[in-house]
Amino acid sequence: MLNTVLLLATLKLGAPFSDGMILQRLMPVRVWGTSDARSEIQVKLDGDTAVTVADWDGNWQVEFPPRGASKKPVSMTVTERKVQVLPIAGKLDSITVKDILVGEVWFACGQSNMECPIWGPNSRYRDEKGAMMIAMSNHPYIRFVKTRKLAEGTPRHSLEPLAIESEWRKFDPEGLKTRPGEELTLSAVAFYFARELYLATDVPIGIIDSSWGGTPIEAWTPSCTTSTKDLEDYLAAHGGKVDAHTPSALFNGMVAAYCPFQLRGVIWYQGCNNKYDSVARYTTRMHDLYTGWSRMFGNPDLQFYFAQLAPYRTNWMSICMAQTQFAREEKNASLVVLADMGNYDDIHPNRKDIVGQRLAMHALRREYGYNMPGDESPVLKDVKFDGDKAILDFDNVKEWYVYSANRSFDPPFELCGEDGNWVSAKIQEKVSEDRDSCGRILRGNGRLTLAAEGLEAPVRVRYMGRDRTSGTLYNELSLPLGPFER
Repeated sequence: MLNTVLLLATLKLGAPFSDGMILQRLMPVRVWGTSDARSEIQVKLDGDTAVTVADWDGNWQVEFPPRGASKKPVSMTVTERKVQVLPIAGKLDSITVKDILVGEVWFACGQSNMECPIWGPNSRYRDEKGAMMIAMSNHPYIRFVKTRKLAEGTPRHSLEPLAIESEWRKFDPEGLKTRPGEELTLSAVAFYFARELYLATDVPIGIIDSSWGGTPIEAWTPSCTTSTKDLEDYLAAHGGKVDAHTPSALFNGMVAAYCPFQLRGVIWYQGCNNKYDSVARYTTRMHDLYTGWSRMFGNPDLQFYFAQLAPYRTNWMSICMAQTQFAREEKNASLVVLADMGNYDDIHPNRKDIVGQRLAMHALRREYGYNMPGDESPVLKDVKFDGDKAILDFDNVKEWYVYSANRSFDPPFELCGEDGNWVSAKIQEKVSEDRDSCGRILRGNGRLTLAAEGLEAPVRVRYMGRDRTSGTLYNELSLPLGPFER
């Protein structure tokens, strides 16, 4: 009986390591897994070799020097030499991972608008062009992992027995379709983001998709930056039950096992489930999320590009303002404004190509050296009230463009006085006289002057402050102004 136990295979690799994987270029290559305690572990990666000894819990990790991008498939073989026991010689266990490429790796995460698939069984919950895009896709150098949904009360630490077994799939009709027993395929936002990066950079692109609809930001935040009180309060209110809303539960179950895999960055789309948070509260939560992910992935320069909530029947003002605030405070974060692409009757707008492409624009300019004039939407910088007028100055704009499909050329600005009643306001600057166009250019230097009929002394200003309201004001890069109030 002793002999049988000793001969059982115990060698396992960390979650990211399976056939067809993508390694992050120009960063140290970390490889980890579990084995018998104190076993000798040898890892061979395309001619390079690293050796270590598992600790008393069977955990081990090695690191290789950074590598450049490569479409040439290589293999990695991990061998465990078990400790010799009694007269039985130490046994060799071995795992080989094939078809490994080196390129750029990104993590896609969030709730339902990130989860919304490129294709799926629900015609209202998939990308508008998904069927066509899947049929046309044949990109063997773009690969993805779709993480199964799992909420855990404790982290699946990178060196503990794994809760995630990854499968790297290719961007082709076979890889992108829904598999038997699989609820959804790859996130549509992640699909377009990865596709744009590959077409622009011509290096392998990897996407890890861990997303779950209807979940709060707290569930995706690591315990190292989660409020202990939030967790205690939640468990007390739910009889100790851990679910998809429990603080840290989704990080524990769907992210932690990938740490400390090297990534270029994260794309994030979430906020609806925190709609009652104040600006200050949600801003803090976003800082906690980013700081925790950066720490757990061991990457202080982890890039974090995220989507602002799109217009809906509900006013997302506080969350949108918090998202804007966080982007201004965190140097490694950048915001994609979606003020022009909502659906008042569907919380899941199905034009995910716009979201993915705007996220990709940030990455191409900031990470991949593309010489673009800019990648940021306009952001309010300062407001001055002068008599019956409000004078607004903005960052990230030189010239304004007003576009509305219904030919309304008055963007949804409002002013209010001391009585707190909001009144529609009009832009005072001159516009172009092209009346045959659906758009108008505002001449000037980006400053806007507003006035509201009958309001003599405004004290506050807002944009897109009412429910069922879309943005119609863009900068010269065709990037929309997002909601604000000040």
